[in-house]
Amino acid sequence: MLAVAYDNGFWTTDAADGVESNTSKSLVAKPGESWWVPKYGKTLLGPGSYTVSSHALVEITPLSEPYAVPVGGDLAVKVERRGQPLAGVKLTYGDGLEPNPEDKMPSVTTGKDGVARIPVSRKGP
Repeated sequence: MLAVAYDNGFWTTDAADGVESNTSKSLVAKPGESWWVPKYGKTLLGPGSYTVSSHALVEITPLSEPYAVPVGGDLAVKVERRGQPLAGVKLTYGDGLEPNPEDKMPSVTTGKDGVARIPVSRKGP
């Protein structure tokens, strides 16, 4: 398993024109909404690697061997923040082959247990 964390910094909307900039509120004349954008990535490198945790602030973990899910099956994943399940999280997904605009991406939502089931529609490349 390979994991990476990237701090994309603070972003702020300028209340005057709605433009978003990668800066803190203190550097915007008329700041609107502001948010912090950490990014996390996780790559599974071979069978069994799904069992290894990256211990990231937010983590999506398969609950079974993803390489063994047949076409037409579902991949169950658990979304956690600091080791606690996150309910109501919308996960968008794709097959890595078919380009989709962001607003057309299929999605699933986690239940109270932080688990969502992602349908596998085709074999990967």
